Amino acid sequence: MKKKQMDITVTNTWKDRVCPSMIEFNKSDFQLENAVCTVYSIFSYPSSGDLKWLKRAVSSIENTMVVIYTEAGDKKELLDSVDYSVREKRVHISETIDTKEREALGAQAEIDRMMDFSQRIMSDNVNIVKVTVYIVVFASTNDELVQKCREVEGRLSGYGFVLRKIPYKMEEGFDACTPICDNKYSAFTSLTMPSDVFYAGMGIIPSFGINDPTGVYLGFDETGNPVFIDNWSKSNSKTNYNYTILGKSGSGKSATTKTMMIHELSQGTKMYVLDPEEEYLVLAEHYKGNIIDASGGMDASGNRSIINPLQLTDYPEELDDLTPEEIRKLMENSKDFKGSVSSKISWLKGWFKTYIPELNMSQLALLEDSLYETYRRKGLDESSDPRTMRNEEHPTMSDLGDVLHERREKSDPERQEIYNQLLILLNSALAGTDRYLFNGHTNVNLNNRFNVINVHKLLNMPDNVKNAQFSNITQYVWLALTKDRAERSILAVDEAHLFINKGSQATFEFLGQLCKRARKYSSGLWIMTQNISDFLHPEVARYGEAVLNNSATKLIMKSDATDLQKIGSLFQLNEGEQTLIKNSGVGQGLLIAGDMRVYANIEIEPEILRLCQAGGGK
Repeated sequence: MKKKQMDITVTNTWKDRVCPSMIEFNKSDFQLENAVCTVYSIFSYPSSGDLKWLKRAVSSIENTMVVIYTEAGDKKELLDSVDYSVREKRVHISETIDTKEREALGAQAEIDRMMDFSQRIMSDNVNIVKVTVYIVVFASTNDELVQKCREVEGRLSGYGFVLRKIPYKMEEGFDACTPICDNKYSAFTSLTMPSDVFYAGMGIIPSFGINDPTGVYLGFDETGNPVFIDNWSKSNSKTNYNYTILGKSGSGKSATTKTMMIHELSQGTKMYVLDPEEEYLVLAEHYKGNIIDASGGMDASGNRSIINPLQLTDYPEELDDLTPEEIRKLMENSKDFKGSVSSKISWLKGWFKTYIPELNMSQLALLEDSLYETYRRKGLDESSDPRTMRNEEHPTMSDLGDVLHERREKSDPERQEIYNQLLILLNSALAGTDRYLFNGHTNVNLNNRFNVINVHKLLNMPDNVKNAQFSNITQYVWLALTKDRAERSILAVDEAHLFINKGSQATFEFLGQLCKRARKYSSGLWIMTQNISDFLHPEVARYGEAVLNNSATKLIMKSDATDLQKIGSLFQLNEGEQTLIKNSGVGQGLLIAGDMRVYANIEIEPEILRLCQAGGGK
């Protein structure tokens, strides 16, 4: 029969693949109708890759067909494989002589990478798949087939893949690439990997079911499916109501945050916002919210907002689950009971050290004794319940000053000098410019459903005053968050990186505690920042990491390369997810809710978007 010029499209029809009129198998190729064909299988994959690492390598190659099989993988098999590779690398290092020191260092870095990979695999929320990839190459003649095979081999080897033909196995390869789906090569060529690595290789970040029945609409995923999330739903992996929203300026972080706040307000949630850029004032006015100037400035009525640092605000964490009656019984039966007063004084020691960094141990010791006396004179003890007390029942800085003056007069000369030093150091808070911030009963009302605390002017104050007031504010808001266990409430700290410096450890320690404890009171902490590096600075990393890691829900939007590297390490993002975040547009980001994650396009109604943008931010 005379051969005619091959029409490649003919060989790609389902009919000719299933019922070819002529097929002849050879050692390393086969004749299919008028085409000469061969089947490759990928035997080795690159050790690392970015988004679409597999799709780019195998797509858009002329005269080829790619078939990919996936099936459930064995986690133990993958761990054993990694363990074997680690042992091989360690043997290589032990045999490396000094002249190959750099080669040994590279092997050690590879070991570290594989050990991190093993830790991720052992996580319960990592799904494992077994992947087999076949590539069928078509040509008109044997010479053309040889040329096409060189192109395919060169392309894939450039991406780090190794592919081979299996001699005398062309028939099995053909069966694997037809609707028969007989994957006989699997035992020889399959690779076991985490499913998210495979999905990233194909260029997608899959949705793992963020579709809460009681959730609000946030946007849609890559496949166009809607994303509904309920911030108040819990599961084994989503154990709190805390939120971390990361993204550089212009990523859409502010508009997304405000939209989420509007959703929460519509459901009756109480919001407390620390606003450093005055971006939430318009939103507060629209929703008839409460705006508080935290800098001690005078409002239109001639009043100044004061939050009393000495106001009792908390019980120790270990008493969170007890009722007031149970706490009183515990106090009666325990000589060493530590309740609201001791808890407050413990916090105040750190607060005074933040406000007056030069305080020494002797001064702190006398200050602590004077604080206990100040509370005693007000009739307050360890059983006093701050949630039921009026603001006027608490002592103020003036009351503390009176105790310090009296004790100075009754002390020996050595202690008189220490009391003198204390009064000098505290003068600004007692009678100087800082008295407008710290001396007086609290006159701030947080009973509104939407409370915006404007800290814009506060950021321009000296670091010690700024840090002390920020810590003071968060303590008072904690009292509001815990007054009613059944009431949903959120403290949102916008542009949180602006509050971070070497003097803010006490504040971050408190925020870290709030992250852990808030869930017991139907409350949550939202942290928004465009600079995660400040959270991970060595001087505050211990507390910064605690705040970020205790957020069960995270939205990571477009980020700078430096921040993205740290985000990837902190939240165990694979390379595909990091690449996707790096290339995100405005209003796009990776949403992580417990062990569920989806790449979401945030969708905001035009009217709400205009309202969100009215106060500034994107």
